[in-house]
Amino acid sequence: MTKNTDHQGNIEECKSIFVSWTWLVITIVGGLTLVGGMVYGYTRTETLQESALSRHGERLNNLEKYSQDLDTIKMLLRRK
Repeated sequence: MTKNTDHQGNIEECKSIFVSWTWLVITIVGGLTLVGGMVYGYTRTETLQESALSRHGERLNNLEKYSQDLDTIKMLLRRK
């Protein structure tokens, strides 16, 4: 493998390349962090909504049972 000495001694060019790569890495890491935060927030919101829907479903089932009980009581009272 041969050594490339075309850019040897050009410190400004090396600094520019280093800064470019540094900003690229920072941008990628920042983007991944942002996406991860958004996914976490969406997942948490989705879980809370599912929990609320489950509780509402249970309440509706209880109301249906009470309604059936009231209908039974009305029917028994009408018979008397």
